[in-house]
Amino acid sequence: MSCAKEATPFRRLRCTSAPIELDPNFAMAYARMGNQYLTVGQADLARQNFQKAFELRERASEREKFYITDKYYDGTGQWEQAIQALELYAQTYPSDWAPRVNLSVSSSDTRRL
Repeated sequence: MSCAKEATPFRRLRCTSAPIELDPNFAMAYARMGNQYLTVGQADLARQNFQKAFELRERASEREKFYITDKYYDGTGQWEQAIQALELYAQTYPSDWAPRVNLSVSSSDTRRL
């Protein structure tokens, strides 16, 4: 069974950590692991992984840098910067739906504060 189809978030978390074991400088793996930690309610561990991904982002592709930057700012409570990163991501990659979805969620969360 592939990691994407794992039944529980905890199993997906274990799969997400495998790339980091192979390459401890794999920025996107830390960003994805941060998302998995959020899924299982571990916000502090999520922030730590977003921080590590942000520190390593120069090793990522341009598109991945946008993703990592958004996750870092969102995970550290810097919502305006997260929204700015998502807006630039959406402008740079207009056919990519992910920044638009994340932007709608981030904008909604910001309005509730």
